Amino acid sequence: MSVVLPEFFHPVNKAFAEHWLSLRGDEMLPHVNDFFPEHVPQLLESFVIYDLESPEMIRIRLAGAAILSRHGFNSMGTNYLDLVEPSRRAKASEAFWLLATQPCAMRVVLEHRYKSGLVAHTEALGMPMAVPEGESPRLYYTGEEIENEWRGRLEEPGKSTYLGVVRRDFIDIGAGVPDFKD
Repeated sequence: MSVVLPEFFHPVNKAFAEHWLSLRGDEMLPHVNDFFPEHVPQLLESFVIYDLESPEMIRIRLAGAAILSRHGFNSMGTNYLDLVEPSRRAKASEAFWLLATQPCAMRVVLEHRYKSGLVAHTEALGMPMAVPEGESPRLYYTGEEIENEWRGRLEEPGKSTYLGVVRRDFIDIGAGVPDFKD
């Protein structure tokens, strides 16, 4: 199965995609037991594992130090959708679930305003994984800052606030891409 990768804005995302592809063999998806993020050390700071438990619960199973720093709190074990503006949660959930059910990969450029006052554009790359029978679908992600700007501490304390999707590209890994609109 030949996969055409987009031109990534950040080299770590390219390394992640290439490593993921190298583990597939003849299968659509690599198995979680075959993927060791430490084999691509540059992933570790920005690596995230999500468990898709339900359309309303996308649990952050693991998050690298850069991700936790951007969130401004230990977000492991929490619901990713709580980091998304309420008006965008259903669409965010739908996009994540498409990766697991289509299956396909997704590159998205997001604009975030963090608790610290930093406003950043991040290029995130999500790749679905094969899991043992009976387990929730699992997505592996990287989220690399591609530009940022300090805008001072936010007035309201709390979690990061999602500002918007700048760009979204689904990547055909053998099952096509969804017809999805933000």
